Amino acid sequence: MVLRPTSRRTHRSIIIRNIVIFLVCMGTSYAAMRILIGQTLTEFVQQNFVPVVTRRPDANYIDMQNIVNDFTKNIKGTASVVIYDVDTDRYSAIYNSDTPMNTASLYKIFPVYETYLRMEDGRLAKSDVVYAEPKDGKKVGYSREKCADLALRESHSGCSEALISSIGWDELDQIGWDNYGLENTKGLSSTASDITKMLKVYYEHDDLSAETYNKIKDSMLNQPKTKSKDGDKETENDWRQGLPSGFRSAKVYNKVGWLGEKDKWKIYNDAAIIEFPDQRRTFIVVVMTTDTDPKLIADFGSKIEQAVITNS
Repeated sequence: MVLRPTSRRTHRSIIIRNIVIFLVCMGTSYAAMRILIGQTLTEFVQQNFVPVVTRRPDANYIDMQNIVNDFTKNIKGTASVVIYDVDTDRYSAIYNSDTPMNTASLYKIFPVYETYLRMEDGRLAKSDVVYAEPKDGKKVGYSREKCADLALRESHSGCSEALISSIGWDELDQIGWDNYGLENTKGLSSTASDITKMLKVYYEHDDLSAETYNKIKDSMLNQPKTKSKDGDKETENDWRQGLPSGFRSAKVYNKVGWLGEKDKWKIYNDAAIIEFPDQRRTFIVVVMTTDTDPKLIADFGSKIEQAVITNS
C-alpha cells in the first residue's frame, strides 16, 4: 500500500531558487552572487537548499506484518501501528492504522512543524518570548524558537500550548487537512496513518531549510531524562524508554505521547523516523496504544531492527 501525503513549498523558498537559477543562467559571477546574497555560496546552499529526498529503487521490500501481529497480541488494551518503508514508499506492516486514538503529547508534532515553517518564512519571529514559567521564585521566559525545541525534546506542554495560541486549533486542523492530507486528525485525536503522514512531511521537509531541519533532528534525537513535579511527588521522565531503547545501531528520531494512571500507562504512544546508516534504509514507525508497558514497545523496536539488518 502506497502512502503519498501532500507537501508544499513556501513562496520564499521558490522565489530564492528561481533567483539563483536566473543568476546562474545569466552567467553572474560568484563574487556578485556573494554580494547579493550576503554570504558564501556554501553557506547559502547549506541554509536554503534542502537535500532532495530520493528513493532507492534497489531497496528490497521487507514484510514485517508478522512482527506487528505478534506485538499486538501482547497488548492488553488497544493498538494502532504503522511501519512505513521510506525507501520503497510502501507499508511494511499496518494494524488498525485508521482507528482514531488519543494522541496524548504526539499532537505536538503538528504545531511545532507549522511554527518552524512560519518562523522561516517570516510570519512569526523566532525571538518573541511566548512562554514564561516560575523558577527559583522568578519567571523564566522562552523564545518561540526555544519553545519549538522544548516541545519536541522534553514534550514541554506549556511551550506547545503557547505555539498553538499563535496559530489556533481550528487553523491547525485545517492546515493538516488541506496541506498534508490528515483526514482523521482533530485536536487530540488522530490515527497512526495520519501521524505517519506528518512524520513523512518532517522527513521530506520540502518547505524548511537544511539548517532548520537539523535543529529538529537534534530535538528528536537527543532527549535527556527530565523531572517534573505534581505537588510533592517528583517524577522522572524517560523520553526514550519505548522505541528508541530497542535499537542499537539505528538513529531514532522520536516523539512520545503518554498518560500515566496509578503506576500504569493508560496511554503510551511512540512515533519515530528511524535511520539505519549501515544499511542505508529509513523507516517511519508509529505505535499508539492503551494499557501497554513501554518495555513491550522497546522489544518491538528490537525486532524491527533485527528484520531490517537481516533482510537489507
